[in-house]
Amino acid sequence: MSIQLVPIFMSALGCISSSIAACIGFYNIYIVLSHEYFRKKYEYQLFFFRFNADFVMTAFSSMYYFLLIVSLICGADHLLATIEYWLGLIVSSSATIRVVTSFLIVVERTLSVYFPIYFKNYRILIPKMLLPLLASSFALIDNFILYVVCDYTFIPNLSCVIFTSQINTCFLKYYSMNKTIMYGCTGAVSIAFCMKFFIFDMVKVRHEKLSRVNKLALIDTVIVLLFDFSSSFIASRTIFIYEEMGPYDAAPKCLAERLNQL
Repeated sequence: MSIQLVPIFMSALGCISSSIAACIGFYNIYIVLSHEYFRKKYEYQLFFFRFNADFVMTAFSSMYYFLLIVSLICGADHLLATIEYWLGLIVSSSATIRVVTSFLIVVERTLSVYFPIYFKNYRILIPKMLLPLLASSFALIDNFILYVVCDYTFIPNLSCVIFTSQINTCFLKYYSMNKTIMYGCTGAVSIAFCMKFFIFDMVKVRHEKLSRVNKLALIDTVIVLLFDFSSSFIASRTIFIYEEMGPYDAAPKCLAERLNQL
């Protein structure tokens, strides 16, 4: 039992954090839906979609981590391993949507500060659902890569029901590379976004006050790069082993979710 204490602790940490983040996320969605200002302003459309993606991710994550605890204490069977796999797939897909949405948010905000007139004239012409559909399409691509390109067939792994231990190496390499590219692109655009305020404006001796939506975009990007990237980097370098440590990436990811939603 002592060998299982660390995985149980990490799973419990993930379950509690995810549950709290899901409650906060649901409240954020309620706030947006109950205020007409946020519903109509196109600046907040991607943030609202991000809130929905966060809620789906954290709600299913809480169930995922809870069943991990059950499997560690009571042992895993084929049914439990299957449920864990599908929950993990949903969490993985929603995480992809979350990362892509964060990238689209920082791109949108960067364009708004560099080309404010053009952005104001043309952004409103883009259909509301176009960018959310674009972000969602990346989750479909992930599933296409998993089942078609990597030719994956689900076979329950009762020795370790963690999602990353269930899928094959082909998809893990793709997923790691895809996340690295997305984080790199987000970081590069974020640097351009920050330069507008902290370098160019200082040279011009003109201090432009950050709007609320730009502050949200900047905070969101920093949190995603700091916490999500760190957990993905550790996982890609196999510094720890899932079978021994449990879901050790739960802590930074769930902390990122709670900070974002607060």
